[in-house]
Amino acid sequence: MNISVSIYDKLKSYGFKLTRGRKLIINFFIDRNQPVSAMEIMDFLHKRKINLHKTTIYRQLEFLLELNIIRQLQFADRKKMYEIRTSDHHHHLVCKNCQKTEKVASAALETEIQTMEKDILAGSDFKNIRHSLEFFGLCRQCQ
Repeated sequence: MNISVSIYDKLKSYGFKLTRGRKLIINFFIDRNQPVSAMEIMDFLHKRKINLHKTTIYRQLEFLLELNIIRQLQFADRKKMYEIRTSDHHHHLVCKNCQKTEKVASAALETEIQTMEKDILAGSDFKNIRHSLEFFGLCRQCQ
């Protein structure tokens, strides 16, 4: 099933409308297929002469977060980024110059991290640790 159709169906099953703005933002996430900032969404819409107020965009992001359709990321620069939530767990490569982002999925890395999480949990009072791991460097175009 197409990811956009799946998201649209999820919204409809909860009784939410698929507004024009909501649909544009969801499609932007799907088309980009990488983490994006609220500013990138605003720029995209503005270039296409689509007038959605900044507040509306932030409300839509919060709405999509609450429904677990997107997830929020925060890289080293502390800027909030968002991406479509998928079933695969992954990390990111981030270009320090242009901010291009790529997914990194490694079974070996995940196995090692799970072992580390168990060790960390065993030696602490914390429960349900989650992690975020990003690798920073220069993409091919910025080298």
